Amino acid sequence: GILENYFFNNLMMDREGNIWVATSNDLSLYNPATKTIIGFDTQSKRDYQYSAVNTLAQDSFGSVWIGTNSTG
Repeated sequence: GILENYFFNNLMMDREGNIWVATSNDLSLYNPATKTIIGFDTQSKRDYQYSAVNTLAQDSFGSVWIGTNSTG
């Protein structure tokens, strides 16, 4: 599966009810309404730089912020 064999660093439910999953290798977004998972590619460094996502937060405007092991 998409999240097998990963170390989970953080889980966060946003204000729309989506669940964000930060792991040692990627970032995924689960939408329980549609039962879909969106994976963000960290290994190619195309979506954001450095692969380990450590923290997640949502601000008062609804933006989701990602904290990585180096920059971000």
